[in-house]
Amino acid sequence: MPDRRSLSSLESSITTEGPGEWSVRRLKTLCRLKSGNSITSESIENRGLFPVYGGNGLRGFTSTWNLDGVFPLIGRVGALCGNVHLVHGRVFASEHAVVARPALDVCPGWLAYALRVMNLRQYSQAAAQPVLTVERIAKLSVPTPPLEEQRLIVRYLDHAELRIAKAIAAKTELARLLQQQRLALLCSEVLGRDEGTDVSRDFGRLVESRVLGWVGPVPKSWDVVPMSGVFDVVKRKNIGLVEKTVLSLSYGRVVIKPAEKLRGLVPESFETYQIIEPGDVIVRPTDLQNDTTSLRIGQARDRGIITSAYIALRPKKHVDPDYVMMQLAAYDFLKVLYGFGSGLRQNLDFKHLKHVPMMLPSLVEQSAIVSRVRAKTESVEQAHAAILQEIALLKEYRTRLISDVVTGKMDVRDEAAKLPDIDPMELATVAVGENGDDEEATDDD
Repeated sequence: MPDRRSLSSLESSITTEGPGEWSVRRLKTLCRLKSGNSITSESIENRGLFPVYGGNGLRGFTSTWNLDGVFPLIGRVGALCGNVHLVHGRVFASEHAVVARPALDVCPGWLAYALRVMNLRQYSQAAAQPVLTVERIAKLSVPTPPLEEQRLIVRYLDHAELRIAKAIAAKTELARLLQQQRLALLCSEVLGRDEGTDVSRDFGRLVESRVLGWVGPVPKSWDVVPMSGVFDVVKRKNIGLVEKTVLSLSYGRVVIKPAEKLRGLVPESFETYQIIEPGDVIVRPTDLQNDTTSLRIGQARDRGIITSAYIALRPKKHVDPDYVMMQLAAYDFLKVLYGFGSGLRQNLDFKHLKHVPMMLPSLVEQSAIVSRVRAKTESVEQAHAAILQEIALLKEYRTRLISDVVTGKMDVRDEAAKLPDIDPMELATVAVGENGDDEEATDDD
């Protein structure tokens, strides 16, 4: 058995000799890199015959295709540039995706795994949005095993991916159920009635509107006001780079974005960001017609900056920030917000959101409701946080495992030889939706 010496990280150029019969090759010798073709937003639907891949991954579907086979695709433009997807069959690759056509001695699946651990986003150039150039990444060095070993690596990692993806999917479903339980508890307090039960409180008024009609009766002591009466829009730009703590929405929470995810951004790009204060509410607009799953909302706990792609709202002094955040979280956004957007793709802006009605009890009652909700949901919140941590650890383990195998730190040939091949469509099905789940993303066309 050849000596399995560890290789240096794929995140930088590699000059060391690979383990055993491995060689170190430039990416341009492993594959031919070329951008896809132009496609208009109007040609992309939420359903269709052929998947469309752009700079941020899967964008939707269309009626035509420009690629047929098994190829790695690399996001070239956008917030998630550098992401890698292994596609099978007929797809449409837009000009914001790079098609990597493997050489004859290169396995497409192995190439996709190798590209994933190279952290290609760090090589992007910041302009209006990050851009990854083919010329730059083509020169990167990659430790390359013989073709047969590439296939064994793919077989081993596909089995590992399938196990991990199933575990993540199960935990994600559990997290969803916990969120539903939390939502029911929120509704019982914040929307002025008990979810799924008869009204037992003193209601003197029924709100007649297409938005709040589904909510039910509201206590007569509560006010119903438009969102513009509750929030001010935050439009303070980060001129002079006075703040450099970057915030992002993740699982409905506003969190500090890890520094490693900012590679490719130069400091000047932060001047277009908005300065956020603790208590501010952040909404990520979405195309509600074609993407009804990615609308996110969160409340900042730290001071920092956030990309101008988000809508940033600051609660006014006559409201409890935690109460209004709870009411927004209790809303069924797919019911409340659809129809407020403009244009064919139902894009949201505060000029539309400001008309959404909100129910406001007195400030004293708002604070009392917050206390009751926290008491009721504390155990659910703790369980949900624990599940999210487990998901994060599984993803971290998967990343490390792929890196160790692809760089030759783990010799998996013997074990892989005993494993059966996996149907790539089974793996794609169970892992769908994982790429970019907790990342901010914008349209790339």
